[in-house]
Amino acid sequence: MILLMAIAGSAGGCSLFKPNFSPAQSAYLDKAVAAPLQFTVSEKDLPDAWRRAQDFVEKNSKLRMVRSDEHNIETEQPSPDGFDFGYEIHNTPAGRGEVRIVVNVISNGRGYWTNTANRATRNAHLLAYYIKTGELDSSLLDQ
Repeated sequence: MILLMAIAGSAGGCSLFKPNFSPAQSAYLDKAVAAPLQFTVSEKDLPDAWRRAQDFVEKNSKLRMVRSDEHNIETEQPSPDGFDFGYEIHNTPAGRGEVRIVVNVISNGRGYWTNTANRATRNAHLLAYYIKTGELDSSLLDQ
């Protein structure tokens, strides 16, 4: 049964992420959802990218940021009985003048088969895309 649900969910592709969006929003969302949650930026672009990561979490996370330094950004943990989700973002040297950034969503697991999981995944990709490109359509967040 779980396998069938996974196959059915994957067969729908990104449609799970785009309930009632305009064509422009859908086009943006397609690019953002295709963005990997692990990527590299150049060392010279890291300060701007890292500021975007901090700004996104401060403005768009329902959970309070509890750590923000030159390598890590983390929100508080979700409550055991809630459906909120938070973020962990890390950067590490990747060599050749590049830095690897990793975006993770943190949750309590309650919303795994719910719309919460779709929202968390969509927001993580929007965050990763924003960190990398500086482009954000905030109307698509947490819907």
